[in-house]
Amino acid sequence: MRGGLVAGRFHLRALLGSGGTAAVFAAVDEQTGRDVALKLLHPHLAVERAVWDAFFEEVHAAQSIDHPGLAEIFDAGAVDAEPPIVWIAMERVHGVSLADHVHAHGPLATLAAVALTDATLDALAAAHAGGVVHRDITPANIMFDPALLGPPFDRAAFTRSVRLLDFGLADVPGRSTAGADALLSARGSAPATVVASVPYASPEQLSAQPVGERSDLYQLGATLYFALTGRPPFAGDTATVVRAHLTAPPPVPSTIRRDVPRSLDRVVTTVLLKRPEDRYADAAAMRAALTSSIGPAARAARPVGANAATDRGGAGEGARDQTDRTGVTRVYRTSVPVDPSPAPRRQASADRPAGSRSGWQPWMVIAATIAALTAIVGISAVAASTAPAPIASAPASASPTPTTTAEDSVGVETPMPTTPMPELARLSLVDAGAAIARAGLVLGDVSRENSASPADTVLGSSPAAGEFAPVGSAVSLRVASGNNAVPPVAGLSPAEATGALTAAGFATQLTEVDAGTPGLVAGSAPGPGELVRVGGTIVVVVTRTPPAPPTPQATPTPMASPTSQPTPTKSPGP
Repeated sequence: MRGGLVAGRFHLRALLGSGGTAAVFAAVDEQTGRDVALKLLHPHLAVERAVWDAFFEEVHAAQSIDHPGLAEIFDAGAVDAEPPIVWIAMERVHGVSLADHVHAHGPLATLAAVALTDATLDALAAAHAGGVVHRDITPANIMFDPALLGPPFDRAAFTRSVRLLDFGLADVPGRSTAGADALLSARGSAPATVVASVPYASPEQLSAQPVGERSDLYQLGATLYFALTGRPPFAGDTATVVRAHLTAPPPVPSTIRRDVPRSLDRVVTTVLLKRPEDRYADAAAMRAALTSSIGPAARAARPVGANAATDRGGAGEGARDQTDRTGVTRVYRTSVPVDPSPAPRRQASADRPAGSRSGWQPWMVIAATIAALTAIVGISAVAASTAPAPIASAPASASPTPTTTAEDSVGVETPMPTTPMPELARLSLVDAGAAIARAGLVLGDVSRENSASPADTVLGSSPAAGEFAPVGSAVSLRVASGNNAVPPVAGLSPAEATGALTAAGFATQLTEVDAGTPGLVAGSAPGPGELVRVGGTIVVVVTRTPPAPPTPQATPTPMASPTSQPTPTKSPGP
């Protein structure tokens, strides 16, 4: 950074956002005077030239398409410094992302969600016509002007404000998303993996199958579900969400939000079908279905909070009263007998027809009950009039009782040998496994946690160090994942922020901007809560402190010393 300018030309203003691969700043291009959004590759990713090529794929993809719904890219370049600075200058879109707006204000109104999706489909149609598949449509990559949401809602103006951003994963149709993605591995040497934003990724994308235009439609359908409900289609950890995308039926928005028309339910569930050929053929077909979903019937939908007993109906054609009613799911629990041995099967009587019910009919149950009560009364009367008799020994046909030994009678058990748990914390997983084996134990479950420690460093064990465990039992370990969450540093001094980031396992790099409180940290890139590889570099954004005005200095006036004597003047010679 020379003269406060990034790449010798961009004056940074404020951090707009940050992701897994890059941070985006508001900036002024001093060469053109244009306000831009400057996308800077994270320093720990910029050290490899292969990563530069992957980063610039966005430039090649977006510059090949001309559409008002796509953010324009102005220029791109790299400065071979230490660390390198790799940048893309693009149109600064004024507004807010769908993700940020929904998190702050809740889901969009139905008509606004449809209008946003329609505008995005128009931009997608242009991209697909240009031979480009976006592959990363998420609520974070769609922006709009929230002031145009109304009331009143001006659909035409709102539609013009919608922009589809971030062609960082864009590619030609028909190729899979598997590969060693240079942008997602710090050194570009990761094993082949699937590159995707999991909550909104299509099944074919997650299974490394060829990805085409209908994959973009799936992602947009998942984003529409988010706009309507405030949540992605499937919840849970990453493995659970991936499994749901691959196998679970499409979720229905109106089960979360009652005012969503059934016709719009059909659009969302159709585009979220697992097989691409079952979805809409292209963006134009989905736009047509979307437009028809907000006809008069859709506008007549009941508001949120309508009585659940009267707001039932199905999405199926001609069978709304019976086929798709929404009701309470009831769970019936079956008690499992404690005895694991299987119960003997009752053999069907030879003279009872197959499928007939048991021989115990209701009249027989009643008769047996009366007989039992009569017997009880009779026995009670006899017992009251006679002395107690000695207890007779059990007949030979009675069930045998288990034989007990002297040890059984007093509850004495043979103790199992135990061994003390060794101290495993801070060992590597390999060394910990060897220590467990030496102690006569076996390695059990291994769970990974984010921390400041290097990958596969043991964080703790169960049983804990010093406790006694049965010989041959399993030991569970908690080990470091190799990643950690970036701590919040906004509002701290640069020294405090550096200390917090160092304690979290990161290196730091300071950069200055004008916006914010002078002398304090305005933010970081990547931002707080984002997972970064331990040892990676975090850019600390510090608000520049304006130079203090110079203090005027009084000019001293020379004064004669009271003890000073005048220099004698030498008389001229004769």
